[in-house]
Amino acid sequence: MKFLEEIAAEILKNENLHLENLTVVFPNRRAGLFFQKYLAAGISQPVWSPQIMSISDFIKSLTRWTVPDRLTLVYLLYRVFSKMAGASETFDKFYFWGETLLRDFDEIDKFLVNPEPLFSNLADLKDLEQTTAYLNEHQKRLISRFWNTFEENRSGQQKNFLSIWKILYRVYNDFRRELADRSFAYEGMIYRHVAEEIKEGSFEDPFKTVYFAGFNALSPAEETIITWYVHNREAQIYWDADDHYLKNDDQEAGNFMRKIRATNDILAKTFKNSYGNRFRDPGNKKITLIGTPLKTGQAQVASALLEDLNNKNPEIFAEDRTALVLPDEKLLVPLLNALPKSVEKVNITMGYPLKHSLLYSFIENLVRLQVTRKKHTHVFHYQAVLSVLTHPFISGVNTAITEALVKSIKSNNKIYIPAEKLAGNHELLGRIFTAMDNVQTLIEYLLDILVKLTEINKDVLQQEFFLHFFTRINKLKDFIRDSGLSPDIQSFLKLFRQVIALDRLPFEGEPLEGLQVMGAMETRNLDFDQIIIFSVNEGVLPPSRPPASFIPYALRQAFELPVFDHQEAMYAYVFYRMIQRAQNVFLIYDTSEEQGVPGEVSRFVKQMEFELRNVLDIDHKIISPPVPAYAVRSVSVTRKESMMRELDRYTEQGGEEKWLTPSALNIFQECSLRFYYRYILGLSEEDEVQEDMDPILFGKIFHSTMELAYKQHNEDGHRWVRPENIEHLKKNIGVYIEGAFRKHFDLGSPRDKFEFSGQNIIIREIVKKMALKLLDYDLKYAPFEILGLEFDPGEKKRLKLKINRNGRTIGVKIGGIIDRVDKKGDVIRILDYKTGTDKKDFTNIRSLFHFAGEENQKFPRNKAAFQTLLYGLIFKHAFPDFSGKIEAGLLNVRDIYKKDFSYLLVEKPDKSKKYIDDVSPYLPEFEQNLRKLLEEIYSFEGAFAQTPDENKCRYCSFKDLCQRDV
Repeated sequence: MKFLEEIAAEILKNENLHLENLTVVFPNRRAGLFFQKYLAAGISQPVWSPQIMSISDFIKSLTRWTVPDRLTLVYLLYRVFSKMAGASETFDKFYFWGETLLRDFDEIDKFLVNPEPLFSNLADLKDLEQTTAYLNEHQKRLISRFWNTFEENRSGQQKNFLSIWKILYRVYNDFRRELADRSFAYEGMIYRHVAEEIKEGSFEDPFKTVYFAGFNALSPAEETIITWYVHNREAQIYWDADDHYLKNDDQEAGNFMRKIRATNDILAKTFKNSYGNRFRDPGNKKITLIGTPLKTGQAQVASALLEDLNNKNPEIFAEDRTALVLPDEKLLVPLLNALPKSVEKVNITMGYPLKHSLLYSFIENLVRLQVTRKKHTHVFHYQAVLSVLTHPFISGVNTAITEALVKSIKSNNKIYIPAEKLAGNHELLGRIFTAMDNVQTLIEYLLDILVKLTEINKDVLQQEFFLHFFTRINKLKDFIRDSGLSPDIQSFLKLFRQVIALDRLPFEGEPLEGLQVMGAMETRNLDFDQIIIFSVNEGVLPPSRPPASFIPYALRQAFELPVFDHQEAMYAYVFYRMIQRAQNVFLIYDTSEEQGVPGEVSRFVKQMEFELRNVLDIDHKIISPPVPAYAVRSVSVTRKESMMRELDRYTEQGGEEKWLTPSALNIFQECSLRFYYRYILGLSEEDEVQEDMDPILFGKIFHSTMELAYKQHNEDGHRWVRPENIEHLKKNIGVYIEGAFRKHFDLGSPRDKFEFSGQNIIIREIVKKMALKLLDYDLKYAPFEILGLEFDPGEKKRLKLKINRNGRTIGVKIGGIIDRVDKKGDVIRILDYKTGTDKKDFTNIRSLFHFAGEENQKFPRNKAAFQTLLYGLIFKHAFPDFSGKIEAGLLNVRDIYKKDFSYLLVEKPDKSKKYIDDVSPYLPEFEQNLRKLLEEIYSFEGAFAQTPDENKCRYCSFKDLCQRDV
């Protein structure tokens, strides 16, 4: 029989008991609902139901005080503390440790601790005996040992602690006085007040007959109150216990009841001689321990267990006799998504932390959107914008619009985006990307968006979250108005995070029907035939950390306030209590590693296995998703004609205005498989907005600076660059640098001045130094004529090479964008700006190419020289009538400081070197090898294979596809 059924049966046996005069008090409200069900089942005619109350509601009913919401309590404490400390700390900064202090005050009162000696600075008191005369010797030693650590040369941390500690007793008293004047109280304050009235003899009892049921641990205040009712009103107590842990002094699950029985003569008489041992005499009890990786794995295992129970024993399995217990509340959503379709009704009797919900993250993103926007503008920072656009609540509303916006922001490297470019004609986006200038308008903005989301998203679970957040934000709005606080938006964000951090969504349903899903503490007094307990991991059951506290461990011990041992004993009782009456018990734990340490099963499970090793067989299983075993191998893709037709778009026959670039040709020679992914499958590395300066972006900034500087000379009639022109460019170099930053950090309005800060100031100065040095170098060469910047000869003049493709001639189009082409006399210079460490020397033309089967090529291939000579070939084909010299070189700004600097390519067949002041003689051989390379690329035969050099894979975006662990 279930515990609550037993109580109902005993009460109904008492013919002299009038149910209408009875009040039954449980540890929580949930137990009372189930008790009423069992009581009703045993009554054959209409009667008045007894009053059912939780212990908290029962004690609160004994005073005229009310408990306001947590936010109000912390704010009143903030006012008292600020006045006492003379501090100017803002409320949002105080809130976290205000919560901690409130929790400490609550415990002090529930445990009836005298606050004066607790909060005294005993390091400065000589008469410890007099101050703590009521404490025993062990407690005095703990206090003395703690305060002796405060030597005369105190650390800064110790000084800060003492400065706060010395005013806490006054804060405690003034705070309680402030609350009492308003007829307010926190829960512990009410508990102490009732307990003190009992001790003083002034307590007035409004109840007739009171029974207490299902208790285990009692605070001293609760014990005082319950003892009074037992002694003065002959109240009954029904302890929820089992001899397995109650009569075993080594079993921490029975610590609290054993202590009550040993120290309280009145309550000791309320215990039975025996409660039975459902562990030593288990009957048909079956316990299965299951290890599986990750939260989703646990949810899937539970789903399979429910299906199996229903299929094998439909006559035994019933949803209302089955409970799923979640010590880790974050498992709730994965579990609900994994439940089998055969489960018709689910009743959730637990609170879900709001900070783990999708809606919390979305509201946080909306506030961050306002916090990070440019001041006094409607221009938003990309990080906050992307967080909103990619959030499930928005990305699913209109996928085409949001994906297009995200792609545009990333591909154009937009750092700040104007609202008009984000809103478009979409009503919801238009509302979201609206600037808010103060907290009052921000709150209305959040409430409005919540209403719109409620109209769009009809998911029942999300509707619960929408309603709860709407209520909480409205309360914040009223609180800010009534308190007179004037937080800015950043402070509001901090306050929102802290208020919501401890808030939970209290799911409500029909508690007496359906599959029960609950937290560990909600299981008290309830019994189920089948119970599945999740996350029986060390660190979860029991929790690894006690709540934060201002009261140091040693003082908590000395004044008998709860410490970590208290929490462990509480969870030990809950663990054994869940199991004691169940028939089928499934314990699921997470086996996945965290920081290299495999998931460890709870000590409670190990203890139970040891204790019951001769009584009960605990079946232990490990369930893991199948992982295919394969050997690491090289990846290659055999060419097929249909596949190779994808490259036709780069040919004259393809009809598209596309061409193979030097980068594409270099990629093929580095790794043909990477070429396949990129140019045949069309895969590409996802664009990311670059706000921080990496080498690639630095190069782009420098290139843009030089392009902007010479842009005025890239027009017919103004192409000549003379020394005086360069001097002018040098004077205005800052303007060109800012323009380059603006171009790559897309600031929206061109009227906005770029605000240099942090590392961008350093980058600006480096670019300036390099650009001025390059202009000085050009000054020595001036005058010269600019033929093109970011030069492209155009479709008609682009390089087209005829090659043989499996017996058929095709024309492959090759092109590239040349940084700068200039002319002086009969010399054309093709210049490529480089900000890296690119080399200019190469062994010979053949060494610039890598063909299939040449994995052990003798000479390293110079990609930069290959690209520069290809530019020379493109120019030569575009202007075949030019008979002068063509200098193709690298303007490497890192080397430009060297006295012997030259931009010319260098041929080094051996120890000698030759500067190439005209690439024309090299181009025929280069073209011959290039045709061979193109024929290899376009061939229908062979395969695209990985590079054997894994160093080249380190920064490749396709290395995961290749299974390269580099």
